[in-house]
Amino acid sequence: MSLKEEIKRQTSSGKVFMYENRLITKGGEVRWVWTSAELRRDARQRHTFTVFSMTLPPRKKTRRSWS
Repeated sequence: MSLKEEIKRQTSSGKVFMYENRLITKGGEVRWVWTSAELRRDARQRHTFTVFSMTLPPRKKTRRSWS
């Protein structure tokens, strides 16, 4: 499932979107990032997202390898 499809799926049933994703840096390093976003409407009724992202600790790699 693409990120766009996942956002659509989660926001269709509520206003909060949470996603965990693996990123590969230019140097080839793997990093895990967790993102939470809330869909809101501003005073003009336009949709906006308030977003919080956090890099997960390196032990995430170890936990994933056990799965």
